[in-house]
Amino acid sequence: MQPRKILLDTSTIINLGFEGIKKFSKKYPDRNIFITNIVLRELDGLKNAEGETGYTAREFFRQLENIDTKKDTSVLKTKNKDAIFKYDSDEINLHVIIRENYRHKDINDTLIIEIAKDYNLELFTIDSAMKVRAKSEGVEVVKVKYVKPTGGRRVTTAFWVILVVMFGFGHWLVESANPSVGDIKYAAYFFAFIASFFLTFIYAALIGEAKPINYDNRNSIDDISYAPEMKGIPGNIW
Repeated sequence: MQPRKILLDTSTIINLGFEGIKKFSKKYPDRNIFITNIVLRELDGLKNAEGETGYTAREFFRQLENIDTKKDTSVLKTKNKDAIFKYDSDEINLHVIIRENYRHKDINDTLIIEIAKDYNLELFTIDSAMKVRAKSEGVEVVKVKYVKPTGGRRVTTAFWVILVVMFGFGHWLVESANPSVGDIKYAAYFFAFIASFFLTFIYAALIGEAKPINYDNRNSIDDISYAPEMKGIPGNIW
């Protein structure tokens, strides 16, 4: 069985970040990861964007600038006047396909799909429209499983349940002791409120946090899960 060759588009890099790609390289060393000069161009255009998108693009370049590159045709044989460079690092298995003259004169997605078709690469994209276009042109697309985190909802529900229980307990305790003493009642309610926060924190730490699915025993990249709400990825999709 030949090693799989995966072509990343810009949306995947922005969502995974450099650390996510590095984790993928370590977890699946037999997968060869490729990007195109079109992706580098798009990332360059995003580096000044506000928020996390701009930061991720800048960080991607910062991480790569100190890694040496060398021409490498051991994985793919170049076509036409293309050039393939490999980032010479033990931490990341990344190749860049450089094509100066694309056959199509369309949007960047079309050019990335062109590379995927020419080199028979699997396309890894988060862009739904690009997935549909690539499949319609016979390009194999990496399947991505979406996992919706539920830990936050569980913790919120637990807090309200614990709060109601603690208020009920505090009210019963005060009424049983001396219902005429207002200060004691308010002190008990305050204690119930603080105790609810404390117990909810313990619950969240033990069982309330969303846990990523464990794919350690699976061999296919098709089993990767991607959860956009859980950005830390890289730890959340493996």
